This record gives sequence, structure tokens and C-alpha cells, in this order.
Amino acid sequence: MPFVSYLILAAETIKNQQLAVTTDIKLRTRFERVTDKDFYEPDADNYSSFLTRFEPGFTVDYGQWQFRTAYQFAHSQNWMASGDNSTTNSDLNEFYLKHTENGQAWTLGRQKFEINDGRLVATSDWGNVSRTFDGIHFENGDFQAFFIKDAIVKNRSHDARLAGFSAHHAGGNSSYFFKTDVSSSGSTAIHTLDRTWKSKLGSNATNLEIAAQFGESVGKEHSAYAVHADLTIPVSQKFKVTFEGNLASGGQSANHSRTFDELSASTHSKYGYMDMVGWRNMKEIALKTKYSFTKETSLIANLHGFWLFDPADGFYRSSSMNKGPGGNFIDPTGMSGTHLGTELNVELNHEFSWAALKAGFGVFEPGNFIKNLNGGSAERQIYFYTQLSFKF
Repeated sequence: MPFVSYLILAAETIKNQQLAVTTDIKLRTRFERVTDKDFYEPDADNYSSFLTRFEPGFTVDYGQWQFRTAYQFAHSQNWMASGDNSTTNSDLNEFYLKHTENGQAWTLGRQKFEINDGRLVATSDWGNVSRTFDGIHFENGDFQAFFIKDAIVKNRSHDARLAGFSAHHAGGNSSYFFKTDVSSSGSTAIHTLDRTWKSKLGSNATNLEIAAQFGESVGKEHSAYAVHADLTIPVSQKFKVTFEGNLASGGQSANHSRTFDELSASTHSKYGYMDMVGWRNMKEIALKTKYSFTKETSLIANLHGFWLFDPADGFYRSSSMNKGPGGNFIDPTGMSGTHLGTELNVELNHEFSWAALKAGFGVFEPGNFIKNLNGGSAERQIYFYTQLSFKF
């Protein structure tokens, strides 16, 4: 009977498929301390935080199909002069279905991924509440395309969408991104063209990234650009030095925006571990070093110098403007100077067989722009942390 034959065929198909279920648990705890976040000692804005994130998950693989889900529980205990508080977040960090066939993969749902080096599109993980993406992601060899929105993002009234594609070829990537958003300030529709080049100069490695934007930003005509370049020199088998430069345009007028939009980037450690500076209205030169004592233990030391691209535009983090005692760090007259300051970072990393340890220290010495907006003087900001991560 045909019906019985179909049942037998279906049973044989299921039998020949391999069903595999794997589980994982991630646990991360971090203590951090920040002093003089606004570079102004009279403000009681110093704080300490104990951050805990617990992420259990499981993955089901069945033939060409994969299902993945991971839960995230994040708790932050904060001690501040203005009063202690605690916050919690409970959400799905990942929840997707993936189908892979003939070198092509479709992923639908809440997921993690990045494009190029993550300067424009990447999952953000350093914060206690990590940010992933809701949407669809397609991969075919060196080509990928996506349509996404940020997931698990707090304190944003926006509802931005981002679509794009990226193609890898000899020496780098070419990408196109289209961002739309609507907020109380106006609508946004920004096109971004991004090109990266990677090459070798003997044993040295070089990277160059150039991004150009045009369109509309919160009701204004928008045109902006950004550049990243670095050169890494392996001084020895254990020690390497990187010279880096970054630039991102800025500036506003009544009808025109020139402030570069970082889209959905992950910028922690790219422009300083203290996360004070984003790829917006900035100029930076940096010296980055890494010494590997062993395969498991390394020491990182970085020095950054920062300036404003446009002195009449603001001092930006990744997605917002830094705030001082008088409000946002911005002088529309452009008379407060351009030097933002100097940041020094030191971080020790050690991998155990059962955990990973990070311990870091950072100091941001303010420049004339911050000092002028703070009444002529400014306190240095200090940041230190210890973090222990487990994965089972």
C-alpha cells in the first residue's frame, strides 16, 4: 500500500538522521569601580557594582536543522553615594532555528553575529545585559545578508531596523547597510557603504576600514564618514605592538547632520576599555601592546589619545553623549577646544581549565575640552574591575 510505503520511508529517513542535544551553562561575575564619571569631584557620582550573569542554554541538531535557545538572568548590585540600588533582567538571549544545506545557512530568530570586525554590526557582550539581534541572517560562503533589530536593549525609545549584506573577497570585505528609525525627534534612513582591507607587510599585519554614510538622520540631511587603520608588529613570539588611528566625522547644522552613526556596533575595548569614546565625532591615535607569558596568561596595555572632530559637536559614547555637571558635554560655540583627553588601560587575562579571569585598570586624564566645560579644571576618571567567567 502506498500509504504504508510512505510511513516506512519516513521512518527510515528519521532513523538515518542524527539527533543530538547539547547543553551549556555560562556564569559571569564582575566587580567594578568608577570614580568621577563626569570628571567633577563635587558630584557624588562614584559607584561600585557587583554584576552577575547566568546563561543556561541548549542546542538541538537534527540533520540539516539546528535549534538553539539560551536564557539570560542578569543582576546588578550598585553602591552609590546617592543611594544603593539593584536591578535585574530576565530574558531569552538566544532563540533561533537554523537550516544549513549545500553551503548555505538561514538563521531565523534571536541570534548573535558580527560583520567584519564589529565596528558597525555586532553583538554587544561586555555589559551585564548583553545585546543580541532579532531577525533573519543568511550565509553563503563569503556572502551574508540580514534584516535585524536590536534585542534586549534598555533605555532606548527607538525602534531601529537594520538590513544589509557583506561580501568577503581577497584582502577584505565590502558591505552595505540600511538603517531606519522613527523617534520623537524625527525619522532616520541612513545608507552606509563600508570597505575593509587586510594585508601583510612581511610579518606585520595591516587593516584599513573606510565607511561613508548618506541619507536622513532625525529629520536632517545626513552625510558622514569614518576611517580606521592599524599596523600590528610582532616584536617577538610573545610580544606584539599595534599602532592605530581612528576618525569619525561630526557636526550639526539646522538642516544637516555630519555625525557618524555607529549603527549596531560593539565598541568595548576598541576605543578604550572605559567605554568613554565611540566612533562618532572623534579623532584618536592609540598604542596597543600585548605580552603573552604563556598560552593561558597575557597582559594588555593600551594608551589612547582623543580629540573632537568638530569642536561644536558633542563628546559621544557609542550610543549617547557623555554628561558633565552642566548636562551633555557639548559646546555649540566650539570655543572649548578639541582635546578630550588621554586614556590608559591595563588588563591581565588568565585562562584556567574551568574558568577565565580578567582584572583591569583604566584612567582617563581629561583634556582642555572637558576642563573648560567643567569650569576650568577636571578630575581624572578611574576604573578598575575583576571578572571571573565559567562555562560548563
